Amino acid sequence: MKENTPNKPIGLAISLVILVFCLMLNILFVSKNIAYKQEIQIKTGTEIVTLLEEIRSQSEYIDTTLLKYASSINGINSELELNVNHILKYELVQLEHAITKLFEITSAINNDSLSASAIQAEAPKLSALIEQLETESFIKNKQLQDNIIVLVKDVNASTEQFNFKLSGVKAAMIRMSNGFEWVEAVQALDNAVSID
Repeated sequence: MKENTPNKPIGLAISLVILVFCLMLNILFVSKNIAYKQEIQIKTGTEIVTLLEEIRSQSEYIDTTLLKYASSINGINSELELNVNHILKYELVQLEHAITKLFEITSAINNDSLSASAIQAEAPKLSALIEQLETESFIKNKQLQDNIIVLVKDVNASTEQFNFKLSGVKAAMIRMSNGFEWVEAVQALDNAVSID
């Protein structure tokens, strides 16, 4: 005679398999989402470092090469004067683009310390000097020379507040994308290029 064995409900087994499968998918999606957010944060942090390095190298180049060269010119040749104005204007426009891009990233990051500083998305003092270079000669105008020299030195000094050794460190890039490690440099940069 056969013994009656109780039938185990197959529905419970299927439900458990589906539940485990759903949990695995949930964990997979959550981990992918975290990885995606970290990837975006690392990209943002890297872009911030790249812009700060670009601003620093651009301002150093203008200060050490162009301004010293333009100041050392004795005989004024109109063609040479035009070339100096054109090159200096080009380099200042490149500097302005990098600063403006950094300010745009700064304003996009929602951080209390950044929003309190009211960073503007432009560099009015730099723009005014670029416009002035279109109509006036850098070599002949001593006040224009002094204004550009002071501005470039202030911009360079503001980037020196940033620790460039953080470049490439993933944890530092994530922190930077949240508004840490570089706020002081951007606030100093904002003060340097804002009209008093």
